[in-house]
Amino acid sequence: MNRHERDELLQFLQPLLRARAADKDFAAETLILEQCARQPDALYLLVQRTMALEKALQAAQAKLAQERGPVDAPARALDPASDTSSAREQAGDRSGAWGRGLLAQVTTIGAGVGLGVTAGVVAGGLLLDAAEDWFSDEL
Repeated sequence: MNRHERDELLQFLQPLLRARAADKDFAAETLILEQCARQPDALYLLVQRTMALEKALQAAQAKLAQERGPVDAPARALDPASDTSSAREQAGDRSGAWGRGLLAQVTTIGAGVGLGVTAGVVAGGLLLDAAEDWFSDEL
């Protein structure tokens, strides 16, 4: 793990240290604890996957903002995390086990999210076209 990865991990974990579950489902908690006891790497893998999902979400938001075009440019300027080039830079050197695992998670999740965002944009466009046709027929 390099220094950048360590900083990312600590930044990710900080809110967990302060969080408290307001209303726990004890049956779910028991099931989680039982399954984690069966898999010694569960916590490590869960944190790694959650961080990968967060990165994939940021990449999807950046792609969606890019699809929307210049209308959202001021919002993107205020949110540097939504910049796809900074997401690529954050990938950086992933030579350690943590980085390789995180990169594998991001790649797998990112491919699915990218397809989902593309499908959502296409479906949204088709839905808007259908709505415009319906409204023009009704008038």
